[in-house]
Amino acid sequence: MQKKKIFKIVSLFAFILFVPSLFWAQIISPESGTWANRQLLIVEVPEGGNVFYSLNGTDPERSGFAYDGPVLIDLDGEVSVNVSIIDKKGNRTSRKISYAVNEVEFPAEKKSAEFLTAVTSSGIVEYLPGESFSIPAELEYSLGEKPEIYTSGTELSLSSDMVISRYIPCAVTDGNGIWRFMIKVSPVKSGIFSRKDVPFEIIDWDTFEFSDKSFIYKIDDQWWSQPRERVVLDRSVNHMISWQSVDYSKQNIVKFFNLPPKPQIVQKTEESGQIQVSVNSDSDYKFGILQNEGETCELYDSFNIDTFKGDNYDGNITIGVFYDSVLQGKMDISFSIHKKNPKAPMIMPSVPETFARQAVRVAIASTEKHSVYYAVSGPVILDEDYTVEADDVLFDLNSISYKKDTNVAVILEPMNEGAAAYKVCAYCVDEHGNKSKSSEYAVIIDQRNYFLDGTITDPEKLKMANGTIKYPFTDFSQVVSLINQSRFVHIRVNGDVRVPAGVSRITSNCKIDGTTDARLILSPTTSFLIKNSSVSISNCIISLAESRNTTETAFLFNLERGVLYLDGVELSAAFGKSGSIISCEKSVLNIVNTGLTSTAESYSSIVSSVQSKIQIKKSRLTVVAGTAVNISAQGGLFELTDSTCIVTGVMGRIAELFDTHSTICRNNFVGDLKKPMGNNKPVYTDEKNYSVDYSENNITGF
Repeated sequence: MQKKKIFKIVSLFAFILFVPSLFWAQIISPESGTWANRQLLIVEVPEGGNVFYSLNGTDPERSGFAYDGPVLIDLDGEVSVNVSIIDKKGNRTSRKISYAVNEVEFPAEKKSAEFLTAVTSSGIVEYLPGESFSIPAELEYSLGEKPEIYTSGTELSLSSDMVISRYIPCAVTDGNGIWRFMIKVSPVKSGIFSRKDVPFEIIDWDTFEFSDKSFIYKIDDQWWSQPRERVVLDRSVNHMISWQSVDYSKQNIVKFFNLPPKPQIVQKTEESGQIQVSVNSDSDYKFGILQNEGETCELYDSFNIDTFKGDNYDGNITIGVFYDSVLQGKMDISFSIHKKNPKAPMIMPSVPETFARQAVRVAIASTEKHSVYYAVSGPVILDEDYTVEADDVLFDLNSISYKKDTNVAVILEPMNEGAAAYKVCAYCVDEHGNKSKSSEYAVIIDQRNYFLDGTITDPEKLKMANGTIKYPFTDFSQVVSLINQSRFVHIRVNGDVRVPAGVSRITSNCKIDGTTDARLILSPTTSFLIKNSSVSISNCIISLAESRNTTETAFLFNLERGVLYLDGVELSAAFGKSGSIISCEKSVLNIVNTGLTSTAESYSSIVSSVQSKIQIKKSRLTVVAGTAVNISAQGGLFELTDSTCIVTGVMGRIAELFDTHSTICRNNFVGDLKKPMGNNKPVYTDEKNYSVDYSENNITGF
């Protein structure tokens, strides 16, 4: 490996200000994890100590490198760093850090790529308080060790009064890789360089040592003397320190120093989160920063401790306090700045998918018991022919109102008007006012729309089948039981879809729409019972897989106080001895633009009805049987217009009407019969039938 020194760490606070409470070195970088760029080794070395490191698993002190500043570890893949730390007393400790480097291409977005190029070139970004550091909004960032909570990129800044120098780890991600680098904060605030020369030293606030023996001294109203021992004073009150030349004379100049009480340190947390450190007494108290040699110092009236938005900064520092440019003593300060956003709340829906058929119960909880706020957007009623996913629905998020969670679950209800889309948004607020990212859950609740697609062969789609456009059902049996659970169901059919054997009982309203190649394939024993409900079938071909061989009269559709509407349907049924396509009792039947064909050995008809309302328009009815009848109706209303009706067999009629009100106009009636029933009357009516209109019908073969 080629060792690349970046620069040497300079300790600005080695003597008095900002002495770390922990003596051992802190390893700032690298950190365990998988990173998309090569990492730096950065160690805060204790005063008078030494650090050694190795990259090949060996003892760093025997065959490693001496650490004297940040080093780029020019390795990728699995990397292990051994670090040995020796303090000035010779005490040793060691640590092993393992991590991985898996380089990932920068995102295609120009700003993001330029940003990552800049921050990873050396691995360190130099930052001066008062300036701005911008992370592109297309990236997310996390500050501090062990990045966990990512926030959308933004502009970061610190007050120019911030005087602490530190490294802040920063990880950014585009969702594919995580790049980690360091932000080095170097203070720019200037204080005053001033030290007063006095012939005494104050040792930790209350102990005085009179260092210059060429003077005599007086404390407050005591006698002049030349103390040979240290003097301890009560620093809760004022004192006057006076001195003059040891050669006593009235002409000697008497100098003095006013010593005020020990101040209290005040920490004020501002709205931005930064902490301002000052004293609550005489304004002549200042805070001092000594240079490494301890010869001069820079003094401040106050100073700030701060960190970037998205970071927590806790610590202890020791400051030097000066009065009238004379060091009074040290004070310890503990501080805690919380600017890291809490984790987003967990949204736990009863239906984890983004599609549901029933009401969805949504529970919301914080992982750390923070305050949770939530809002529900919707319902948005979707068009009947919607094809969007829940995440694609446009919600009005500008006018939503957030509520504080009181542990009451949110219930998202289905809508009778159609498919309803909802979005639940929630965020957390911690005790410091930091707001988390928003958690979101979007769902479409649809009890109406189902999709059937007989062309699906993908095993994954077959496994995930739920009747949605993305994962359609492939067999009518999968939807039969669901029809009766809702007030209305809309089924869309594509390809060849099989209908199960036996009776499919439909007791709720249902609409079946087919595409240009939609086909419902019935088994020999399939039939539909439509009871107290309405069924509409459009644009479908319906056919039997094979002929029915039963000796009993069979029906494909049985209507009991039901409604059947056929539009654009082609249906052909081959029965055994006898059979009819549709049987109606006290029901409603509408047939439009439809072709119906029924065949049987003995007797067959298209429609057989009792006390029902029948309306047939622009359709084609064909029956082939020994006795062939298109329509047999007893009671009710009957209308047949603009249609072609064909009967083929030994004998037959277009219609047999008993006690009905009938309208029969503009039709073509064709008979191919061995024994025509005569009188050129394809329609038989009894004496109770009332003919509203019978006109413009073309008749052949009767």
